[in-house]
Amino acid sequence: MFSNSTNFQFSNGNFYNVSGDVNLAVQQRFSVRAPDSGANIGMVDGAAAGHPQRLINGSSSSNQEPVSDPAGDDDLPGFTDTPPSATPHPHAFRDGIYITTPNVNNVFHTSDIGVQILHRHATLDALYNSAESFPQPRCHPETRTELLERLWGQIMKPNIRVIWLHGSAGAGKSAIMQTLCEGLQAADQLGGSFFFKRGHSSRGSGRPLFLTLAYQLALFDPVLKPLILETVRRDPSLAATSIASQLKELIVQPCLSAAGCQPRILLVDGLDECDGSDIQQEILRSICKIFSQHALPVKIIIASRPEPDIRAVFEDPSFHGLQKTNVEQSFLDVEIFLRREFSRIHREHGESMALVPSPWPSGDVIRALVQKSSGYFIYAATVIKFIDDKQFLPTEQLEIIFNADTQPDSLPFQNLDQLYIQILSQVPVRYCPRLLQILSVIS
Repeated sequence: MFSNSTNFQFSNGNFYNVSGDVNLAVQQRFSVRAPDSGANIGMVDGAAAGHPQRLINGSSSSNQEPVSDPAGDDDLPGFTDTPPSATPHPHAFRDGIYITTPNVNNVFHTSDIGVQILHRHATLDALYNSAESFPQPRCHPETRTELLERLWGQIMKPNIRVIWLHGSAGAGKSAIMQTLCEGLQAADQLGGSFFFKRGHSSRGSGRPLFLTLAYQLALFDPVLKPLILETVRRDPSLAATSIASQLKELIVQPCLSAAGCQPRILLVDGLDECDGSDIQQEILRSICKIFSQHALPVKIIIASRPEPDIRAVFEDPSFHGLQKTNVEQSFLDVEIFLRREFSRIHREHGESMALVPSPWPSGDVIRALVQKSSGYFIYAATVIKFIDDKQFLPTEQLEIIFNADTQPDSLPFQNLDQLYIQILSQVPVRYCPRLLQILSVIS
């Protein structure tokens, strides 16, 4: 059966997606040989009605004479090699489909259909190393070393299946998750990652979470790959099923069926930034149910703020194998970060900083900034980003930072202000009167 030039299928064979005009010649005797014009070669498993057909420009005719070239001549367009064997093959469609026109854009073997389905539904922007989120935040060298070592230790413990990394806004959770992803990738233990972003057209939705993680697992793990892809090929409708079904069918069942699958770590950052608290709870309850019942070669690390809806699920006593880790404030790490970054700025702004003695700024200035940060990286990172502007003198930018309270027109902390506005906008309505009382006292 041949349908059209975009999608065609052989009876009793496999399905192909082809773009462009296609000339196909099926040779009963030959195995597939390399084309001389860069044309793609497709292969189909199984015979069609027991004899070969010639398919030309989207048409088929089973009554035509079989194509043969026993002498290995070049009268079969697109091929120059001689046949490797002169013995007729019993299944012509298994070994002898030739695409003899260079005007073919894409030919996908049936084993790639599952990859294509997952690729189409995965949110690639949410991967830890996506170009969309460049430059990615990461832990500065020599900072968060104790916390990262603790997390690596938790990953290695067999009784820990889910890790919840929680902390307030600006604590540096995303930088820690980014650093973990890079370390796990280098150690060949990364299973997949998903970095949520509030309000983003694709990264703000929780629906593609497990499709995206399953897609990465299929790419990273050779043992899980055939199991995941066969599941998707057999039932493409999984892309439209519930979150719980996708987790079970695309990740859990392949892991339970796999033999010799090495441990893989899945990382989900910013779950609180996923649109809708109901979706957040659906994701967590699905994970809680599955990972409490099964010991899998896959573990999950989830980073989020300790929002009430999220905290309620993690505090459920039925959630077994859970490890909670708090991203606490760290004055020492912030100080290390500021000293290293100020040194870099002094070095990279060569001409404008040539007459400024090093180290710059003074220890008193750095300690004052550390106190202003309250031990959180969001303040320190905002300060460095503002001072590092190549259009201005770093010394003058630093002065603006310290005089910001007396210069209302300056905007050194506009990113920080936006973060706080977003936090305050999520305060439940019933708490607004009390919030206004607190803010009026502060002002």
